[in-house]
Amino acid sequence: MTRDSASHSRAFTLIEVIGVLAVIALLAALLIPKIFESINNARLAQALLSCQTIKTAVLEHYAKYPSLASSNGTPLTVSNSYDNFDGILLTEGLIDKLFDPRIGATALIRLRNVSGYTASTSTDPLNASSGFDLDGDGQNDIVGAQFLVEAIISGVTDADAKALNDRLDGPQLGETVSGQDFKGQVTYHKAGGSNPLSVHIYITHH
Repeated sequence: MTRDSASHSRAFTLIEVIGVLAVIALLAALLIPKIFESINNARLAQALLSCQTIKTAVLEHYAKYPSLASSNGTPLTVSNSYDNFDGILLTEGLIDKLFDPRIGATALIRLRNVSGYTASTSTDPLNASSGFDLDGDGQNDIVGAQFLVEAIISGVTDADAKALNDRLDGPQLGETVSGQDFKGQVTYHKAGGSNPLSVHIYITHH
């Protein structure tokens, strides 16, 4: 066998190269959606875990001081709402970083004065005086409380908002109209067809 023929026998033919590329393309088509799905699931799980961390810290705060409207034991005057309540939890050493879910554009923890709310109070999150219909019976379930703590995540896509609801509340307390959810711990409302959404997540009330 000559040098040229030996070299030729070790080389890939064009058909073999095309076959290998086709297999790689097929594997990529199968794996890439799974990779993105796993990344998205991790983002949603992290957001819910962040909310649970805040809830645990708020309950510890209440047990220690015993008032939601306080900062290191000093009473807060909250006529309507106090944003960035997680900053107080941070200074009290109850969390090690501010609320920062990996979905949406911005996020905050809000303390709201709900002492005047009634059973018929709106559960539309676009309403400044909105409560939570936690069990889906059409009634505001925070009646009798003085303060409510909620997480608000802005810039959330429709798909992520629905996925958050389905994970926390279940589909039975989900959307009745696309982009709108007024029941359960997760609520959102697409104002005038706008997108993305601001999602309100119930933490606790007292």
